[in-house]
Amino acid sequence: MALTTGFLHKKWYVLSILIMILTAFFSEGYHHPDEHFQILEFANYKLGLTKIQDLPWEFTAQCRSAVQPFLGYLVARLLQVVGLYNPFVLITLLRLCMGLLSWYVYISLYKRLQPTFVDRFGSKLFEFVLLFLWFIPYISVRFSAESLAAICFFGALLHILDVELYQKVANVKLVWAGFLLGILLFVRLQMGFAILGLGIWLIFIQKTKLKHIALLALGASLAIGTSVLIDHWFYNQWVFTPYNYFDVNIIKNVAAQFGVMPWWYYFKAFFDKGVPPICVIIMLFYVISLFKYYKNPMAIISVLFLLGHMAVGHKELRFLFPIAIAVLYMSCMGLDYVLSVYPKINKINLPLKVAFVVNTALIMFRTFTPANETIPYFRYIYHASNTPNTVLVCMQKSIYNDGHIESNFYKPKHLQVIVVQNLEEFDQLVAQNPEKKILYFSDHQHPEQQMQHHVFHRLYSLFPDWILANNINDWQSRSDIWGIYQVAIKH
Repeated sequence: MALTTGFLHKKWYVLSILIMILTAFFSEGYHHPDEHFQILEFANYKLGLTKIQDLPWEFTAQCRSAVQPFLGYLVARLLQVVGLYNPFVLITLLRLCMGLLSWYVYISLYKRLQPTFVDRFGSKLFEFVLLFLWFIPYISVRFSAESLAAICFFGALLHILDVELYQKVANVKLVWAGFLLGILLFVRLQMGFAILGLGIWLIFIQKTKLKHIALLALGASLAIGTSVLIDHWFYNQWVFTPYNYFDVNIIKNVAAQFGVMPWWYYFKAFFDKGVPPICVIIMLFYVISLFKYYKNPMAIISVLFLLGHMAVGHKELRFLFPIAIAVLYMSCMGLDYVLSVYPKINKINLPLKVAFVVNTALIMFRTFTPANETIPYFRYIYHASNTPNTVLVCMQKSIYNDGHIESNFYKPKHLQVIVVQNLEEFDQLVAQNPEKKILYFSDHQHPEQQMQHHVFHRLYSLFPDWILANNINDWQSRSDIWGIYQVAIKH
């Protein structure tokens, strides 16, 4: 298997951490609005930069823990103290911390699990997957509940494996592991399915000592107490957010309002969003591994996690992100088993090489493209509206509104955003504010074609001028070409 060549060399670790850092810098924005509105806007509220009426409904329901917003708040306050705060520096720093923590946890996990492989290729493939699989850096740098849940869970598992498999006697390790598992219940309650799987392995398979269980419970109790205090700081009253979350989304079934999917949704979504042959290889060998290594903790954890999410009506593929590493490990174990039984098999060489080429293209794309294309516009507006008399005008909908709620995190505090409904309102606004610096956000390239009374100077667009200068086959009429313009009255 020629693909093993060179993977022991330290340069692969250097390359992988470079990819993680680059992804943290370039993958701006959020994968899902929850990543923004239920974390960053919550932190922004405690900073005094988001009004309470602009927070999502989860704030009133008190069903979201403040643990992660608290972390964002602490970093923001530190940046304010040293005079470096702006929202783009803050979220880039948070993504960078998430990426580096994830990298450390994944590499440490590989070192613990490497002895479980029989075939050298299976072991090195798992190393490659952890370092270079196309979506791993992307989801790892997200300052989201899913990504922090993965760090906490696998960080706890590292210490548990040290004690249970390698007999490294250290009470502190188990207390710290329990603390991370306790935090999980606040960061992402659904990780309870994974904790249940881990508990089954510890009690029924590993026959863990009662003392070790007690130490884990002690750490979890400390985490729960700490999280309750943080939630009190945020909501200004005593609340137990995990119960509120369960009550709102499960008992009162509010989550179902966002869509109910059939039990097999995740299998369809995996192949819809995954990329062949990568997704096919992962699923095939994952299933094989479950039959051979059903007592493996990663098997029990991943199966119970998947079954638990299949039982819940509202489903999204991102809900499975926290357990992706467990699935990938079991998939590599499945391939490892096949190679150990059939060492001369060569039929998988071609699919693996195709997957390698496809993965290389995908990771390059995912590393250097933003998760959300509005962020570069927010950055330009933030720096362009450096005077108190700046007005940003939007037609019918604010650029800061995602369709449901207004975002304040990236909005300069002194910027006045005015939404006009028609051209007449726009004309009046410009005429009545001659002393103002008026910026106009347009979702198409030529606003002057509709607004003949004004001069528009394009200040910013994601598309460079040399691309916009070429309208071959009128491609621009079929594209959303956003732009920020400065407006002046024609004389």
